[in-house]
Amino acid sequence: MSKATTFRWDPTADQTYQGDGDTLKGQASSFSKASGKSFTMDAAGSTLVLQVTPPGDITTWGDGAGTAPTAINFKRGTFTYDASSAITELWFGSLGTPETNLTIQNDARFIVAEPGPAGTLLVGSIGILNVNIQDEGVADIGCMFFALPRDETSFVNMTLSGMAQMAVATSQTFQISSATINVASAPASGYSLAWTTSGTDADVAMTLDGTEANFTGEASGLLKAPTLTLSDTRVKTADSANIDLQSDSIRVRSGSQFILGPGTAKMQFESYSPKGQPFDFLNSPTGTYPEGMFEISSNGVINGGEFLIGNGNAFAAARILKDKLIAIDGVPQERAGRVSCQLENDHYIRIRQIKP
Repeated sequence: MSKATTFRWDPTADQTYQGDGDTLKGQASSFSKASGKSFTMDAAGSTLVLQVTPPGDITTWGDGAGTAPTAINFKRGTFTYDASSAITELWFGSLGTPETNLTIQNDARFIVAEPGPAGTLLVGSIGILNVNIQDEGVADIGCMFFALPRDETSFVNMTLSGMAQMAVATSQTFQISSATINVASAPASGYSLAWTTSGTDADVAMTLDGTEANFTGEASGLLKAPTLTLSDTRVKTADSANIDLQSDSIRVRSGSQFILGPGTAKMQFESYSPKGQPFDFLNSPTGTYPEGMFEISSNGVINGGEFLIGNGNAFAAARILKDKLIAIDGVPQERAGRVSCQLENDHYIRIRQIKP
């Protein structure tokens, strides 16, 4: 016999779960939390599952107007939001919500189950969303649409520290806007942050807009999508951090940069498919990629980091210099002198700072 469920989710109350494992079933709205209310999971070794049953509506953590932040805190145990068989949405915040705080700490796990054939799930936010993943905390999100945030006046603050990890995998839209992302975690295995989209439609892309993404310490990152679009966005590695960007088309709008901060950091660009190219330097007209797109910070010393661009050739390397796509401390470099941009191993274009 299965044990009786004693915990009941209450959208209008502050709650702490300390049970030894439960599966709660209900429509999506029954798992909402009103603005200003909180949920804490503090149940080491236990699993709490919220299983959304059709017909789906919407779960909102931070539902309605209020003056106090909404707090979702996973301290210990595994929490699973399972909408795999429903058509639904999971929202952090709503119109009038001042702030929603999501915290994952210790060795807690927050899982959003990937939709099955009968399911469709959107994960999004409105208002201010603060995400703090620390210690050995893990966020593992699978959905069809991911949009943080969806409102033009909203923004996201995200911090990963300790040995924390965050993975998001979508099959369609992946949109990050007005976000500050600081990744300083160094897990024992895998990436600190891994964001992927596997959609096959021509208009499916991962889009970063108005976003600052910083990888420091020994952090690692993966951005993987058929098309990756950056607008007014800066992706930076420093210290010994590294990030892999895998795409068959990286579109970089004005105001966007890839930055090597001080240290021995690495940023590597690869194709999404075997025959793809992350950049099309030779067939794109001058101006397609902004001057100084690859920025190297020296701070008075030679930067020990490097950019690596896969599926390259010597002609593309020459075009990178000609179009002034490399900058050192904000100064575009038109020729080899302070910078090396060369094809290595018949595959990679390697960009790094050298002594003049």
